Parts: sequence; structure tokens; C-alpha cells
Amino acid sequence: MSHGVILAPAPVHLPTGAPIDPLTKAVIASIADGLEPEAFLSIDQRYADGGGRHFYAWTNGGEQLGDTVDSVASVLGLDGADGIHLGELHHRVVERGRVRTYVHPLRPILADIQRGVRAPEGLRGRVERFREDVRADLGDDYVRRVPGVWAWFGFGPTTVAHSLARSR
Repeated sequence: MSHGVILAPAPVHLPTGAPIDPLTKAVIASIADGLEPEAFLSIDQRYADGGGRHFYAWTNGGEQLGDTVDSVASVLGLDGADGIHLGELHHRVVERGRVRTYVHPLRPILADIQRGVRAPEGLRGRVERFREDVRADLGDDYVRRVPGVWAWFGFGPTTVAHSLARSR
């Protein structure tokens, strides 16, 4: 899947990036219409040929709150396992046709970060084993250059854009 993000009118905000077709934009806007503000959206668009693309969006207020979540997570030293865990705790899935949207309300994620919620050891161990497998297959340089799931990916546009740029 390719990563692309675009700009759309409220209530969903998608940073500039790859263009999106009008039908997909309408589907995402209709999904966002029914969502709470201050949410991070991770969107999969599947194509009939088996391909697809993945991009990110935020409902009203989500961009600013997502950046705040990322700042607090950075100060507290959270990593990719923590981000996966928090995302799994606070998400729901909305599907319309070939568009699947993972909705992450940001207020509960921030509250859990501030309460000290971290990834359980089992998840942390799986992420570390994955990292070691990547290191064995692709080398230390790759692991340093492309942090992958072991680094905090982000819930706000600033960190998400930085994470995407590192992964290219």
C-alpha cells in the first residue's frame, strides 16, 4: 500500500500529499461526519485489483491534540509498542465499501499516557523480536534509518509526517 495524505474540507483534515479521487474523499467525509472531534483516522482504501493505499486524517481539533499527545509521549519516552497498545485500546473500525477507517479518539489516549499506561511485556517482546528479525534480514543501518514499529509513530500530523519521511 502506498502512503498518501491529502487536504479535504472540515470536518476531516488531511495534510497535503497524494491526490485522492472525489468518491473516496466523499466516503471519508461521510464517515467523519458521524465521528467525534479530536480523533486520529488511519484509513485503508482497497482496490478491486488487490492493491490499495493508506493515509491519515484528523477530525476537528485532532491535529492539535495529536501533536500534544506526541509531545507528551516523547517527553515520557514512549515507544512503538506503547503506541500500538494505546491505539489498540482506543480504536474502533468504520467500513464503507472498500474504505476501512480506524478511528482513534485522542482524549482517552492522552489520559492513558498521563496515567502511565504502557505496553504489556508480551507486546513489547513481540515488537523487539520483530526488530531483531529485521536487523538480521536488512542490517543495523536499516534498523537505525527506518525505525519501524519500535519507534513512536505518532497520532499528530507533525510526528506522522516525520515517521513517513523516515520510512521512505
